[in-house]
Parts: sequence; structure tokens; C-alpha cells
Amino acid sequence: GSQESPHPDERFAFAPMMDYTDRHFRFLTRLLTKRGVLYTEMVPANTIIHQSDNVERWLRYTDEAREGFSEHPVVLQLGGSTPEQLRDATEIAA
Repeated sequence: GSQESPHPDERFAFAPMMDYTDRHFRFLTRLLTKRGVLYTEMVPANTIIHQSDNVERWLRYTDEAREGFSEHPVVLQLGGSTPEQLRDATEIAA
């Protein structure tokens, strides 16, 4: 048999669903394949900006160094109405 490539296959992505594509769902889908690209659910930029005390809720992902398993590659989806909002939320998320 062939070995699975460690590189993501951008043609295979798990469609994000509001209130479903949380870190537990991403964990399950990562068990199915390491090559698919995972997405967070859409997070409003203002949520990241104005709930900085609770930002871990929206940005947490499973990290191999912390938990022995990795969701990567995972894409953060941000929604916003201005470039400034998206910039600010991206800076917080980075």
C-alpha cells in the first residue's frame, strides 16, 4: 500500500458548519485523514476583538505539543464588514 502524504490536499476540505465545526468535530475529521484541510466555523471579527478575555473559546485548536495530536492544517475563518475589523481580529488571533 501507499503511504499517506504529510502534506495537505487542498482539493479535500471539510465544509465548515456554524455550531458544528468546533475543535471536537475537527478532531474527529482529522482521525479520518491527515491530508484534508480543516476550517474553524465562521467567527465574527468583532467577537474576537470585543471578547478578548474569552478569545481562547474561539481560537483553541488541538496542538500536538500540548495534547499529542494535531488538527493542522486548520484555517481560521473570520467574518467582518471592514478591513480594519479583519486586521484587528487577525492580529489578536496570530
